[in-house]
Amino acid sequence: MIKLLTLLFIFLLNLNIPARNRNLGMEKKEFSETDRGSRVSWCRLKFPVKGSSSRESAWDWHAHPSGDVKMIQVLRDYTSINLKQEWNVADIADLDKMCAFPLIFMHGQRLINIDERAKNNLKEYILRGGFLLIDDCVYHRSAPDLFFHSMVKKLWKILPDMKLIKLTPSHDLFKCYFELQRWPHMQGRDNGIYGAYHKNRLIAFIYSSDLHCGWVDVGWFSSKNTQDAYKMGVNLYIHAMNN
Repeated sequence: MIKLLTLLFIFLLNLNIPARNRNLGMEKKEFSETDRGSRVSWCRLKFPVKGSSSRESAWDWHAHPSGDVKMIQVLRDYTSINLKQEWNVADIADLDKMCAFPLIFMHGQRLINIDERAKNNLKEYILRGGFLLIDDCVYHRSAPDLFFHSMVKKLWKILPDMKLIKLTPSHDLFKCYFELQRWPHMQGRDNGIYGAYHKNRLIAFIYSSDLHCGWVDVGWFSSKNTQDAYKMGVNLYIHAMNN
């Protein structure tokens, strides 16, 4: 099964972003591998949720990996970040695997449902310097930000002294690479974006705007919204890796 998934992800790496959204208003950068920074890899976190079935609970974290792949390509096309063209998965039960990645992407719709070992792993990953990029995917019209609130509660439980600060367009995040005048909301409930801080260190970005579905880029949103989702994805990654 793992081999089949690996082959699928390699296939997804070859998907192209449609031409209408490839030009983000900035010329692509030509960097050789030696001109780029230290080699890093993208990673998605695997975790259980409270779903309506065992299959739903086990696979909620996995939606649309092509969005991650296209975001990786945008980061390579427009920055000198030496991001490997690969899609990795770290299970929340495996702390050593998690700690191999400085930034981990979390994408979900439902209530996160992790045991004490997983909670401790999440806390230890953060305390060792790891960063979480937490994206809420829309679950249902009646609860479009369920995962957002679930993760806020979970982070506060494992790190009671954590502070959440809502970031406005005056924040450096909105101009650290691409300049954006607004927070690009794709769908769901727009809570804006929050920075999570622990002992004055930025440890996570969390939002309920489903930027990731903009990265999937299959015509669900306008060209401008999709482009802004890519631009903010670049800013999120750059700001997280430099703070």
